[in-house]
Amino acid sequence: MATEQPAGSTEIQYPVEVTNAQSRKQYKLSLLKSSPESLYCDYAHIEDRKIKNNLIFHTEHPTAWHTAVLFIQGSEASLHSFEDIFLLLKDEADKLETTSPEPDINAESTTTDSTVNTSEPPNTTPAPTNSTPVAPKYMEQMQETLALLEQDFTEFRELTMARLCEHSLSQQLRDEVCQVKRECRMALSEAMAELKELQEGNGALRAQLASFKEDMTLLEPS
Repeated sequence: MATEQPAGSTEIQYPVEVTNAQSRKQYKLSLLKSSPESLYCDYAHIEDRKIKNNLIFHTEHPTAWHTAVLFIQGSEASLHSFEDIFLLLKDEADKLETTSPEPDINAESTTTDSTVNTSEPPNTTPAPTNSTPVAPKYMEQMQETLALLEQDFTEFRELTMARLCEHSLSQQLRDEVCQVKRECRMALSEAMAELKELQEGNGALRAQLASFKEDMTLLEPS
């Protein structure tokens, strides 16, 4: 599932059943390959903020882009700038892919045959099979893996920063609670001291009242 963003990228939204890092990676790679040349973005959630932290897309023209999976990270402003020029970059990549000359296999084979020294014994070493198509595919897989590892590292860094912020907030709340407790204890101690003074003053007043009553009794006529 993906939500189109006004800046030109599509936010990757993971299904409910995609919960761990491995399944998220597989889902992301599948999504990118199903929509080549489409720009996607990921967001980091830090406290109550939603921050765009990277862009990623899969291309079927690795020669022009020098990689099959392109991963871009930076500040939100720089990511927005890349989104603004992404279509222009795609046009340039398409032109480069169209104008890049393909290797002439027949010409290379003819040149090789014409330079063979016939005086030397023939080379009996079997020629490797399918070496040309395997190497680009292997390099493309390596580039995809490296791009995903780089993204995993970015997500891990963002998650670590978020947890550090949460820990800092929790520590701040604990400090505030301790401060409130100390203030409550001090206020309670002061209230108890004032109550003790009032009780002592009340006792003195009662003693004076009893003495006054006794004096009044003595003054009454028999």
